[in-house]
Amino acid sequence: KSNVGTTFRKSSILSFSLGGEPTMIVPKKALLATIATAGISFVSAECPNACSGHGECSSHDMCSCDRNWQGADCSQRTCPFGRAHVDLPKGDLNFDQQIGDFDEKVIEYSTTYPYGTTEGFPHMVDTDGVVIDDTAHDYAECSNKGVCDRAIGMCDCLPGYDGAACQR
Repeated sequence: KSNVGTTFRKSSILSFSLGGEPTMIVPKKALLATIATAGISFVSAECPNACSGHGECSSHDMCSCDRNWQGADCSQRTCPFGRAHVDLPKGDLNFDQQIGDFDEKVIEYSTTYPYGTTEGFPHMVDTDGVVIDDTAHDYAECSNKGVCDRAIGMCDCLPGYDGAACQR
């Protein structure tokens, strides 16, 4: 029998016998190396726009933005925050049919509320240290009296308001 034209894989060693078909022998070390590397996997995350150079890509292909950057690809600037001139209760943010208290955080680590937010108004303390209930005016981007220009991270204040966070 002729074995001309027969092809074999490079990773195998062939053994020829007189008058028989060639047999494939896989070296023991190659087999062990194949089994050992089969259990190793590499995690390679691919985030949108490589986080624009303003964040790190997590293992879930999500950007964790640097300070003062936000958006899915960390390409948008965060504007300064100040005490809101006008404020509304945020409502039932976690959809549990209840408005939480002032100290019960319901949203944390979001781009809008990096330190978290609550559903209820924050409690304020007067100069004597007495807690004042039913207060508003939590911190808000551009103090709720301006529009954030995300390209440059500066507030465009409404007429009659000024300051970095439209706080005056």
